[in-house]
Formats: sequence, structure tokens, C-alpha cells
Amino acid sequence: MGLGHVPFDAFGDESYYTDWMDTEESQRILRFQGGRFEDYQAELTRRMAPVRFALRPGRSPLRWAFLSLVRPKKR
Repeated sequence: MGLGHVPFDAFGDESYYTDWMDTEESQRILRFQGGRFEDYQAELTRRMAPVRFALRPGRSPLRWAFLSLVRPKKR
């Protein structure tokens, strides 16, 4: 989203529902994966270009706000 590098500690260490899944059998049956991951990345980059441009002026405060929300609290 154009906010710059996000430190690794901003992410939790617990599993979540979008964790890795083996989709070989479901792909064989449903054929729902129509493109390569690289194609998805390129499409996402193209679609998000206007958002990245709009966020640029507020990048620093937005980054600070985002990291203050997602970083685990130190005790």
C-alpha cells in the first residue's frame, strides 16, 4: 500500500485462517485457480497504483498509526 517496509515484529506469531493450505485436490476438482501468482501480483500492483499515489502525502503518519495498531504490546 506504499507505507514502506513493515517490520517483522508487526505481525503476530499465531496461525490464522489464511495460513498455507494444500489446494492440489480442490484445484483438480474445481479448477478455480486460473492464473499464476506473479500475474496476481502484477494485477494487484496495477489496481492499487491510485491508492498508493493518494496515500503518499500522509505516508509517515499513516505508517505510524498502522504500526501502533498491529504491533504486539510490550509488557
